[in-house]
Amino acid sequence: MYDVDDFVRAADVELRQYDAHANRFEGLRKSNAEKQAGLQERLEDAQAQLADASFPGGLSTESVTQLAEQLGAPALLWGYNEVQERGKKVGERLAALAANPQFAEREIRKLRLETELREVEPLFNEAKRELTKLQSQPGVSELIRREWGTPRYPHQGIFRFFKGEYLTDWKNADKAVAALGASSFAELVQRYNDRVEQNTVLGERVGRLKGEQAAIEALIWEHEKLTAEQADLPKQARARVGEDLAAYAAVRGTDKLPDPEAAKRAGLAIDGVTHQIKYLEETHNKIEEDLAGLLERSGKLREEKMRYDTDRYRYRNKNFSQDQWDKRFGRTGRYQKLGDRYERVTEVVYVYDDYYRPSLLEEFLWWDVITDGRIDGNFIPEVAQYHEANPNYAYERPGYDSSASDSSWNRDDS
Repeated sequence: MYDVDDFVRAADVELRQYDAHANRFEGLRKSNAEKQAGLQERLEDAQAQLADASFPGGLSTESVTQLAEQLGAPALLWGYNEVQERGKKVGERLAALAANPQFAEREIRKLRLETELREVEPLFNEAKRELTKLQSQPGVSELIRREWGTPRYPHQGIFRFFKGEYLTDWKNADKAVAALGASSFAELVQRYNDRVEQNTVLGERVGRLKGEQAAIEALIWEHEKLTAEQADLPKQARARVGEDLAAYAAVRGTDKLPDPEAAKRAGLAIDGVTHQIKYLEETHNKIEEDLAGLLERSGKLREEKMRYDTDRYRYRNKNFSQDQWDKRFGRTGRYQKLGDRYERVTEVVYVYDDYYRPSLLEEFLWWDVITDGRIDGNFIPEVAQYHEANPNYAYERPGYDSSASDSSWNRDDS
């Protein structure tokens, strides 16, 4: 049997383990997302290489139109034209930015705004500080609101001395005058009103200046983003055409393409990277799912520990059987195994780049090719479904030296 003290001590240990696993899963999730982004770049490289193999003379409206008509694949031209249209819009927006005085004169305007802010902002901060000081004095804001010391103050005449509110206000007014170094409450009110006006006027000016700064920075950021996109448009056009060619080849084959063998190899790379991305997405989903389960378990244990820890007297006679104990503790080990599994899967899937290997196989599952059949992938729906549909399937490693083979795919660093 275990008591509440035992429970609290064990919970501290268990929760530290849960927290460590949660941090690891967060790291795995981040690493997985970064690797997916890297594979997306690799996919665009492979798509661009398929376009290069099919258009050795380069892409143009004429060359894409000709091949689209030859293949009977108008989608090829549609995709190319979409990228060209995007390029046209980017160019127009960049021209509009260049003609915008706010952007064209950005350096001069930024300097003027910075200079003016250096002058105005300290004044605003000082006025704000003084106003805060006045407002923090007990009763001052209320005295000003009720217009203490003027004919409009609610309590007038000899009977005011018999009213507790008047006496409290009087006391607060005298304290405020002394504390704030004013000669009278009227002077304090004038100082208060001046600070309110300064806060309003200077605050609006500072806000306007910062707004203009933000607007200029936004234009600079947009220009940089569009300039980078414009520089990348040729590759994007190649990738888009390669993507459409791969879709065509998946249905009709590569025989009618200008270089069928190169297209076949590039198509394998595109198919392989696409599966890598899909497998990492599925792994990411499992990481998310198991992390949610981990946090739910640790949250329940944390709440129970807090309940006992904050009211030990109430639970002084509570005991836990071995079965109850086992349901709460010693359950974090599975997350170590899951973390190891997801870390290995993510790394193995990401580093694979031997896209020529499947061409040596009559029947294959990309998961087995990528992992060399060494990792159970049944947690991925595609893999589980494939095994269910092909109960006699068994992966056999191709008998060739991949390091010496003429790989069909190379990273495009252009």
